[in-house]
Amino acid sequence: MSHHIFRAGGLLLAMASGPVLAGPNLLSNDRFDNANSLGPGSGWTVQNSGGTLTWATSPDHNGGPGSGSVHAVGNFSLTGILHQCVSVAPNTDYTYGAWLLLASGPGPVLHQVNWFASANCSGNSLSSSNALTAQGTSSWAKFSNTVTSPAGVTGADLTFAIGFGATDMSLDDAFFGLPPLAPVSLQSFDVK
Repeated sequence: MSHHIFRAGGLLLAMASGPVLAGPNLLSNDRFDNANSLGPGSGWTVQNSGGTLTWATSPDHNGGPGSGSVHAVGNFSLTGILHQCVSVAPNTDYTYGAWLLLASGPGPVLHQVNWFASANCSGNSLSSSNALTAQGTSSWAKFSNTVTSPAGVTGADLTFAIGFGATDMSLDDAFFGLPPLAPVSLQSFDVK
């Protein structure tokens, strides 16, 4: 971020410019950075149906050492489901999504947030966001959505339903957090 200060007579102008900042990512293990990325204690719950959701070192969106992605391959009679519960505040906007790469097949990803009264997402969900579809491409592409948590919720279960039919695709760098904040571009104040 850069800062600039200008004096115009008795008026001092301060200007800051820089990248748009997002709130912290509430997901644990969002980059799938090790072989235990889908195992116990990873934060993610995996349900396979027909095909297989696994951790793979390649392809990898962020390319760091030891890094990986969730790889879906096989003939999914229904879907491979990947989900994680996070604590949220009621009546708050959240942005979520991930990066998607399609090697072959139809490869859509359905994504949805289920809202719970409990912070650990137990019991019945109070409501759900609309289920949306992200279509994979032959290069990494980001998909995202912004939702507002309803009154009375403290838990959100982010769900990615990966693949229908024969597919070969990867998902990486998942995120769930407060929407990006625009930087302050100009403020003024008097100097006496």
